[in-house]
Amino acid sequence: MKSLALVLITAAMSSAYVADNSEHFNDALAVSSLMSGAGYTPVVQITTTSGLCNYWLLFRSDWYSADDDLAKVSSSIGAVGIVSAETTWSSEGLYIMFEDKSIYIRTADCRQIWDAVQSGEYSDEAIALAMLSVMTIMDQGLSDL
Repeated sequence: MKSLALVLITAAMSSAYVADNSEHFNDALAVSSLMSGAGYTPVVQITTTSGLCNYWLLFRSDWYSADDDLAKVSSSIGAVGIVSAETTWSSEGLYIMFEDKSIYIRTADCRQIWDAVQSGEYSDEAIALAMLSVMTIMDQGLSDL
């Protein structure tokens, strides 16, 4: 319990990366903290639409504008996989938004991919193929909103 409190305190220090109107604010803080630990600072928000909760990670850059965009995506999937496995509420999906593209993946798939990474039984290539097989990439991004 002390480690969870430490994560939340650390995340609270970087709360500028969590949208003020985010639902499940502590869970959004936990995602933000994990992303910050991976070296990324997206704006994190959790919203409910039509009764379904979704995670939103907003990056202020174009897709493929940097060499680490795939790492941003895999870190986002891992962070949401970890946090969503521990929540008492259910969620539908993860939206990863760039200025010009967006990616959607179900949170259940995030958890399965994270479990596969943790198991160590699969190669990096197999994990990448699993990610690509369950992601939807759309040509609408933050600049289209």
